[in-house]
Amino acid sequence: MTNLADVEQISHHQKNAEIIARLERLPVTGRLQFMRITIGIATFFDAYTVLAIAFALPQLITEWHLTPAFVGAIIAAGYVGQLVGAIFFGSLAEKVGRLKVLSFTILLFVAMDISCLFAWSGMSLLIFRFLQGVGTGGEVPVASAYINEFIGAEKRGKFFLLYEVLFPLGLMFA
Repeated sequence: MTNLADVEQISHHQKNAEIIARLERLPVTGRLQFMRITIGIATFFDAYTVLAIAFALPQLITEWHLTPAFVGAIIAAGYVGQLVGAIFFGSLAEKVGRLKVLSFTILLFVAMDISCLFAWSGMSLLIFRFLQGVGTGGEVPVASAYINEFIGAEKRGKFFLLYEVLFPLGLMFA
């Protein structure tokens, strides 16, 4: 004898199976390619930014008279920000939607990239790098989840790899 809860659960599983089967049949469209390229460009600049600070710091150390400990703090601030961003924005994306959060995190790290160019002191650079890290840390996991939810399992590996390869290219260009 089955009860109403069992019937509802079976119906729920059948609906999920239908959605998954439909996703597997969808082709890779121009819109998906555009989405991958757009988000990939953000990933490229994530990597570029991570490494670009290494080229700027020697000049800034001299100009702003930064101590080795403070240089370490500036570098660490970006990574601490990434941890904060990943934890906060990953869960927020589940509540308000990945695209909204992804758009905000990209705008945040781009704004902080630009702000770093106009930093006037070591402390301002540290703050901008932290906020930049928050944006980057939020963008990476949300972008990965967002891209993967639109492509079937058979095509997902290649599709995602071509998105992720832009990160090492960003490092190389830096």
